[in-house]
Amino acid sequence: ELDDQSHQMTLTLYRECLRLRIEDPVLRQRERVNWKVWTDNGCIFLRFGLRRGPARLLITHFDEACEVEVEQGWRIKLSSEMKRFGGAEQVAYDEVSGKITFTNLATILLESPS
Repeated sequence: ELDDQSHQMTLTLYRECLRLRIEDPVLRQRERVNWKVWTDNGCIFLRFGLRRGPARLLITHFDEACEVEVEQGWRIKLSSEMKRFGGAEQVAYDEVSGKITFTNLATILLESPS
């Protein structure tokens, strides 16, 4: 199966997620008090980090095209739609407005401005 390019890209995404889980100081803090989960407009949101200080926001979209908004200033740290993972770069994110436009199934990880 690893000869298939799409499988290689999926494995690359998986390895990158594991690397981030180990190396990112916010994602390493797995105590329940450090994360919050909610749903909105066909997306699951998982926020890592305390209200004050650095945070990560994982957004997984399972539905058809939609838009969601987050606080301004978050930066994309990882997206399943990045070309290196086989994606088509179809998650549009405007850091100024906080608006994210999903056109298909995708997961993105955002990094807080602080």
